[in-house]
Amino acid sequence: ALQQNDFATVRAKVKEARTLAQKVYVKDQGKADELLGKIYLKQEKYNQALPYFIKAKEKVVEEFKTFNRHPKIAKKIFNIAHVCQLKGQWEKALQQYHEALEMVSYGFAQQAIGTNPPIDSIYAKLQGLEALKGKAESHFELFRLNGSEEHLQQAEATFQLALALIPSIRGEYLNETSKEVLSTKVLPLYEGAIQVAIERYRRSGQQKYLTQAFAYTESNKAILLLESINEISAQKIGGIPDSLLSTEKQLSLDIAY
Repeated sequence: ALQQNDFATVRAKVKEARTLAQKVYVKDQGKADELLGKIYLKQEKYNQALPYFIKAKEKVVEEFKTFNRHPKIAKKIFNIAHVCQLKGQWEKALQQYHEALEMVSYGFAQQAIGTNPPIDSIYAKLQGLEALKGKAESHFELFRLNGSEEHLQQAEATFQLALALIPSIRGEYLNETSKEVLSTKVLPLYEGAIQVAIERYRRSGQQKYLTQAFAYTESNKAILLLESINEISAQKIGGIPDSLLSTEKQLSLDIAY
């Protein structure tokens, strides 16, 4: 792990590179700003990280000023939104994720923050999935803070849209490594959707929400099973004996249930 002195050294080197980049390319300035932001983020210095992430976003906006939107802008917005989440600033995080969603959707600009684009209009689907996940989580956290039924309903709708987007993304990810990466992004969506469905049941007593939570749970288990199969396949290639794999599987089942 990096020590405090190491972080200081890295920051100094990156700042030096940023100064040089100012004389060359805008995009290189943005990369240096983003790296500095991530260094501060790693140290949990959120107030210092945020200005650099904002600068990084501004540089990418300038780089793609011919366009009104671009997935690369959305990626920089995610950094800002993540800091807002870590600071517990859920309203600001919600605004950032909504803006990121506008960057990756056709015909979805300057829309009310409680709305989402039609699923077919999301052209950069992986970034769209990340933005929807962030929006849904922010809505749910705001519901937890103030008990707003509107935020709970919007969390539900946004999780549902994100889950509906998954099949089209999975079709684009053909190799196993990419599918595993996608699985790690999908699991938190199911977990969030389950929490929302259970809360809806608690507040309304309607059986349909309990049924929905159960359906999400089954889908979540299926993804976990697929991950386990992929892991076992990798371990077999590594020459791990079947007896040890069997023991590990049983222990995993004990932990899961």
